[in-house]
Amino acid sequence: MRNVCADHGWLVARRSLPAEPIEHDAVALPKLGCSNLRCMACNAAVRSLPNVSLKVRPTDGDMTPLFDAADPHASPMLEPGGTRLYFCRCDYQHAMNDYPLDHDDDARGVAHKWMCNGHPLAELPHTFEGVVVSAENIEEVVARGLFGGVRIFGRNAGSARGRAPQTNPIQPPQELDFTSSP
Repeated sequence: MRNVCADHGWLVARRSLPAEPIEHDAVALPKLGCSNLRCMACNAAVRSLPNVSLKVRPTDGDMTPLFDAADPHASPMLEPGGTRLYFCRCDYQHAMNDYPLDHDDDARGVAHKWMCNGHPLAELPHTFEGVVVSAENIEEVVARGLFGGVRIFGRNAGSARGRAPQTNPIQPPQELDFTSSP
């Protein structure tokens, strides 16, 4: 089983891609660029380089020389500056803005070729946003996340747009004893 990014994955222009393979984009969370895109046309992983642009645009779309380069930053095909360049063996895309791959206005057509290839599930113990989660403390961490006290994505869980969490009248469920009869 693998996690798959929402909207077939996102291309991001200037933000960094997630460093951890398990990180993926999900509905209603801050948007992440997908770090595991695959081209369905050439079956290659989609690579990306930040802050570059193509000096020479291949007329046939063949990006194999850049794709195969041991150090793509040193390629004569590139020049510094620009936004993030995504490329596979058969095509390329400059991400001028952040947008999902299921976006219908993609003029170059990569959205119809590229999609998230999935992300591995996290294994415990694991550190999420600075919070260590293990089999022993997962219930406590989830309860604290739902009812306040755990920082998620740089803000307190339960907060609205970064404001201090409101007092939550809902309390976590108490332990139920099913061994005694009524």
